Amino acid sequence: MSVILPAYNAQATLGATLASVQAQTHENLEIIVVDDGSTDTTHDLVVAVQASDSRVRLVRQANAGVAAARNRALFEARGDWIAPLDADDLWHPQKLARQLSRLALNPSAGVCYCWSVDIDMASRVTERRLLVPLFEGWVYDELLLDNFLSNSSSPLIRVEDARSVGGWDTALRDANAQGCEDWDFYLRLARVTPFQLEPGFLVGYRQSDTAMSRDIRRMRRSHALVMARQPASCTESCRHALRRSVALNSLYLGKLALASGRPFAAIALFLEAVAHAPRLILTRPVLRDLKTLVLSRARCSSAGQSHGDIMFADLDPNLPAMARNIIALRGA
Repeated sequence: MSVILPAYNAQATLGATLASVQAQTHENLEIIVVDDGSTDTTHDLVVAVQASDSRVRLVRQANAGVAAARNRALFEARGDWIAPLDADDLWHPQKLARQLSRLALNPSAGVCYCWSVDIDMASRVTERRLLVPLFEGWVYDELLLDNFLSNSSSPLIRVEDARSVGGWDTALRDANAQGCEDWDFYLRLARVTPFQLEPGFLVGYRQSDTAMSRDIRRMRRSHALVMARQPASCTESCRHALRRSVALNSLYLGKLALASGRPFAAIALFLEAVAHAPRLILTRPVLRDLKTLVLSRARCSSAGQSHGDIMFADLDPNLPAMARNIIALRGA
């Protein structure tokens, strides 16, 4: 198996990320780190780890963006499976082993994803997602509505399938529309292979104010370009999902705006979401999530700090009673 890890000026988090890969119970790995033109000590950090772990392979290139860095690793990978990982995220030690075991139960699947928790810069859990996907099989229509994989560090992907769809698209960066490269890649994969779920919180998805997803204007442009690429001949359910996808994306970006202290932008995005799909957005689960977000931000602001427990302190995949399957929203 090949872990592909793009890194650009990642010295603050890359050490912990690599340690979470080295701690995997599935040890038969090659770990390809692509230094995408870093100007900090990323290169030196990887060289130091490489000296004590022969599985680590360092590739250096001029800065070309995260999609190009992942593609470089994809086409150099020697394994039958690739496991993408961002340079600031963390894996539970059993992540890869559990996904491989799950794939053994369904050999036709070319993608196995898992759930994630949000973590802060201190690797503390800040949010466990209430809307937990359970989609398996041919999931193209579901992916049109929402990138339910959530991030790039979740899936295990068959190399043959990843290469057959061309890897990650570098054209979004050229159009100043980075942000939805993963979603676009997953949509192309969903047209050629079934997906499988390993139901566990096995990824720590790090949140920071400088993350690519925090650039709301660029994320909107990226989403619009990706959706415009979808086949014009798709089914009626597919077209319905496309319409609702615009509303959900506006809702997601509105929640980002609210969380980053931009209430007026958040209100505008929420109103845009309602305009596109009022029946979907005004459902009780969505309103409850918005209320939870506002209250949690107010608590953090009053305390002057973020709260959360240590990463993966509670890995129980059995969701609490209040957790809701995202499928419930599909019927709203």
